[in-house]
Amino acid sequence: MKPKAWSESPGWRKYLVPAVIPAALVLLNLVLRTLWLGHRDLAQDEPFTLFYAQADFRTLFEMLKSENNPPLHFILMHFWIRLFGISPFAVRFPSMLFSTGAVYFLYRIGKDHLSVRTGILGALFFTFSNYEMQFAHEARVYPLFVFLTLLSMFLYLRMYSNPESKKTAAAYLLTGILLVYSHFFGWIVLLLQLFCSMVFREFRQRVLRKTVWGFLGVLIGFLPYFFVLITRFTTTLSTGTWVPAPVISDLYTMVWRFSNAPVTTVFFLSSMTLAFILFAVRAKSNSRVNPVTAFILVWFFLPYLLMFLVSFRLPMFLDRYLVFVSPAFFLLVARSLDYLGSRAPVYFLLSLAALSLMIATFKPDPDNNRRIKEAVLKIRELKTPGTTVFICPGWLDKGFAYYYDPEIFRDYRDFTGRLNRSGVFALLRPEQMDTNLVKGSREILYFEEWSSLVDPDHRIYTYFKDHFGSRETFSFRESFILTRFYNSRQALKEVN
Repeated sequence: MKPKAWSESPGWRKYLVPAVIPAALVLLNLVLRTLWLGHRDLAQDEPFTLFYAQADFRTLFEMLKSENNPPLHFILMHFWIRLFGISPFAVRFPSMLFSTGAVYFLYRIGKDHLSVRTGILGALFFTFSNYEMQFAHEARVYPLFVFLTLLSMFLYLRMYSNPESKKTAAAYLLTGILLVYSHFFGWIVLLLQLFCSMVFREFRQRVLRKTVWGFLGVLIGFLPYFFVLITRFTTTLSTGTWVPAPVISDLYTMVWRFSNAPVTTVFFLSSMTLAFILFAVRAKSNSRVNPVTAFILVWFFLPYLLMFLVSFRLPMFLDRYLVFVSPAFFLLVARSLDYLGSRAPVYFLLSLAALSLMIATFKPDPDNNRRIKEAVLKIRELKTPGTTVFICPGWLDKGFAYYYDPEIFRDYRDFTGRLNRSGVFALLRPEQMDTNLVKGSREILYFEEWSSLVDPDHRIYTYFKDHFGSRETFSFRESFILTRFYNSRQALKEVN
């Protein structure tokens, strides 16, 4: 008797789905996210994160009293840096790992509760999203936040499927504690789960009690840090944030960020709309929505719309703050295509078109549009013993020092003192400028990025211009500007 081919064996699907597919997805993400991991400059908030992550815990927790992020990521990076150093590749490696791990739980949520092809397609959308890749290449908390959000959602839905599992409930509680210690918006994730447990009958019957106890357990676990959360929230309410208030078009452009390009965005939104219309038509014949589909709809739309509306009072509708809803968006698009393509040929064409659009617009080496290294090297080239460097705003000092002198960057105890002794001064406001120091300098190098945030009248620039006869300007992507102020007669005399 001729043996059956492996594909005809009744057990091959049982092996392929739980093992090979998620392994392939994780491996694909691991490769794509590692290739250009250390290529771009460390910039924006990355140097700030590394600077305090390398500090002792006393210095770190003193800083965290005025920081809008909880301590978990800083603590993880503290030990990581001790082992692997502060090179761009090394410090971004944990973000890459968390982003890669997140795709596994996104796949499992789709596969376990919707369909295998929804899980696969949603995971592939996540994989080829430039938005997700950008965070995977950034030494910040957001990939950890996404990973813990997806893990929490996975465990929440697992409690829904198996309410009797005490291990799942315990893992859900622990994940919830880690989630809120990674980002304050982790509370939105837990409140969302609590809301669905009360509103949806199926979830109320199965997981309401465990969700309530889990929420209370997380609240108790967060008590040591709760005062900091309240302080940061009230301070933000009173002083405001740098985030601008949204406009109505931001509802579209944010989804555009998730989807790489406008044509992909239109395709995704059209698919979701058609699926909703088709479901509404079929609902007349007692078609019933999957409870998990309803949950994922709430996961995306409720925080997305509420954060948009709240942002008119307290701006928070920002790409990185919405990172926890992006997996729900990918799952909803994948579910919509699955629903529209009830026939295999139709599904094949729809999913192929959607995935092709994502891959065609995918950038595995995302550009953060920061060239601080190039700017700092130019400063080193121009700087002489008679040169004084001023940096504005002052928070650029960490990124400047990382490329100017790594030893100064590592010295968190005497960081400002060592910068000043090397002729570099960071200005958080015009009043901090030492005019005697300016008058005693042969030339000034003024390094700025959006200095108008702290000096809207450009008083610093005007003062330098009025006290020196000549100037030349160098610009670097995205918005770094270096201006050299000097006395042309004195410079000519020194050359001769």
